[in-house]
Amino acid sequence: MKKASYRQIPTEEHFLFAPWQPEAVGKQDLTGVQLRCGRDSDLDSIVALQAERHQLDPKKLRQQLAGRFVAEEYTVAAKDDELLAFGRRMLFTPPSHAHDNCVPPGWYLMGLCVAPAHRRQGLGRQITDARLSALQTTTQQVYYFVNSLNQASIALHQKLGFKEIATDIWFPGVSFSAGGQGVLYARFFKSKKA
Repeated sequence: MKKASYRQIPTEEHFLFAPWQPEAVGKQDLTGVQLRCGRDSDLDSIVALQAERHQLDPKKLRQQLAGRFVAEEYTVAAKDDELLAFGRRMLFTPPSHAHDNCVPPGWYLMGLCVAPAHRRQGLGRQITDARLSALQTTTQQVYYFVNSLNQASIALHQKLGFKEIATDIWFPGVSFSAGGQGVLYARFFKSKKA
């Protein structure tokens, strides 16, 4: 069986994102789960979750991430030293070779990943809320892009105030698989009156 990647259509038993099941709600026991800023020691757990999600070789993925891993960009959910989920925030500047449909410069929410056994428990929402709170004092708007077929992620971000602003977008190193296209969303923070 071939390994799936962003450029391949996932097999039926493997999807890069959870299927859209709005009525599905998992066990909501978040007792003992801590949200915190990422640490250097989280790299191996982040690699393991991401490798499982994308069916990638963990050793190769770790080599790719090791040189550019910035722990402070990550928000993680952990329980008893087990990393259950993570999400990243990053400041993006388009490269000189950017395509015409490149996303704009700014702060982005990236790579929300929840371990399959812990989905539908509210962890994605908590991590996204935490990342938004961290960015609210830094910027007036936050971006997020997604595969148009990832209805679970789109619904979550729309509930949090994100609005679609562009389709058929380009971001370096990312392609959108399974017949979907890239969609860009933005959330604007309300300005604080003096």
